Amino acid sequence: TKHRQKEDDHRAKLAYHQDLYERFGKYFLQLSKKQLPQFDHSVEALDLIAGCGFSSIHLLPMLPENSRIVAISDYREKLLAFHDNLLPDHQEKLFLRKQDPYNLPFADETFDLIWALLITEKPKDIDKIIRQAARTLKVGGTLFVISTLKNSFMDLIGIFYKQLNISDFTHN
Repeated sequence: TKHRQKEDDHRAKLAYHQDLYERFGKYFLQLSKKQLPQFDHSVEALDLIAGCGFSSIHLLPMLPENSRIVAISDYREKLLAFHDNLLPDHQEKLFLRKQDPYNLPFADETFDLIWALLITEKPKDIDKIIRQAARTLKVGGTLFVISTLKNSFMDLIGIFYKQLNISDFTHN
């Protein structure tokens, strides 16, 4: 019975996450269509918190030909679910990697585009993730973060101000 309860809890959690992805996925797509720059070259992109792969799968067709996305997750189960959702033509352009986002193995200024879709979980140390993203983002690159989590917006604003060495939030 304990095992069955654990399976039921797992199914309920998956259903909850799927509902969040469906509700906020449309918002993410609308925002990305508006905010995604028009690149005139192939793009190296990073999905910082790939989860089930929703954002990577939907952003890939919006990128120029020969673009590539590295999608990372520190959860093996989510990567496997992600892999199951890949179409054959995505497999050459979308690279899955089991990796925690706190210590990225990529060189400085590797990616033209980095995003994090924080819908179902709040990372333990968002500050460290943003520092890693800033380090691996090319000069002039684009970083966007979407969060539905309570207080995350102000957390992110504070982190960006620290990254930009701005101490006064009220000063332009």
